[in-house]
Amino acid sequence: MQSELVDELLEDEALLECLLRVATRLAQFERSSRFSTWAWKVAVNRILELKRRPFRTVEQFYADLADGLELEAPERPEDLVALGELKMGCGRALLNCLEPDERIAFIVGEISCAPRYSRSAGSRTPSLAAPLADRPASGVDGGSMGG
Repeated sequence: MQSELVDELLEDEALLECLLRVATRLAQFERSSRFSTWAWKVAVNRILELKRRPFRTVEQFYADLADGLELEAPERPEDLVALGELKMGCGRALLNCLEPDERIAFIVGEISCAPRYSRSAGSRTPSLAAPLADRPASGVDGGSMGG
């Protein structure tokens, strides 16, 4: 059962990698062949690259992360700025993937439920919806619907 799950996850990862590779290489399509033939070739080449890559377990991944972690590293202001920018970029990417109703729910949840700043590791990085939290809640009258 475990191996089936791993196989399914690897298949999903390979599919996403192939789609990403085709999407990022669209400018290289020269129209000398059919698009499906070109896309198939790009996908097969990506799968062959993935097969040559050694398989890493989650435990190996975490061990690699721990090896690169410096416990005594000084906290630099530019790292905090980069972290905030990364969080904002990831939030925007997430919002682009959501349906309109899901976007609204996410933003409302960020504004009303999430703390204004994340306090992980002592940092003060803005939450994803921090810029929206400063806006007045126009059209909201304390919870009564319709006036």
